[in-house]
Amino acid sequence: MEESKNTDDRSTAELVEVLSNDFHRLEKRMVTSAKRGYMSSADESNARSLIRALFALVEGVVYAMKIDALFVAEERGQPLSFAESALVFELRHELSDHGEVIERPANVTLERNVRFAFRLYAQVFGIASSLDTNSDWWHALRRSMRVRNRLMHPRQPADLDIGPKHVVDAVVAKRGFIQAVGETLRHKESVPKAPRPNQAHAADSLKTRG
Repeated sequence: MEESKNTDDRSTAELVEVLSNDFHRLEKRMVTSAKRGYMSSADESNARSLIRALFALVEGVVYAMKIDALFVAEERGQPLSFAESALVFELRHELSDHGEVIERPANVTLERNVRFAFRLYAQVFGIASSLDTNSDWWHALRRSMRVRNRLMHPRQPADLDIGPKHVVDAVVAKRGFIQAVGETLRHKESVPKAPRPNQAHAADSLKTRG
């Protein structure tokens, strides 16, 4: 039982800690470069890593939020809808030519996934959402998404270009995102905690309900 608890703790707290530390180390290297207004080739390499670290952090935290909401809703006897549960695991369902139900990746954009995670968390815990899509950090995150997309799918040398403004956007986005998540977690502090099953059980439950 204790081993199961420790495994669950690693899947949330340690995930966020490792990803946050990765970003923080790169941020410390890059802030000076961004302030002086120019970047060396080594700076540019670190900046590209910073963008990747930002989105690893965002995607990891968003997934942890969705899983937390799913488990708590089930433990309270108010499970999510089948469609919501499927989207927690980023799955969609369709019929094969033989009439069998098959799972496919939902291919949800990160922007929609972030919105979904905050909305789901607010819904399950009965709290106000801390996601402000008019904030500076949200706009910085969206700009960083476009940079990440061209870095991950380069077609020409210019797609790898990155400058101080992109570093500043990444830092603003990360700080604002973590602040919004922190506010959300503080809002739920008064909500009683429920024991949670392991993640594999939740996935099996989803399939069974299908």
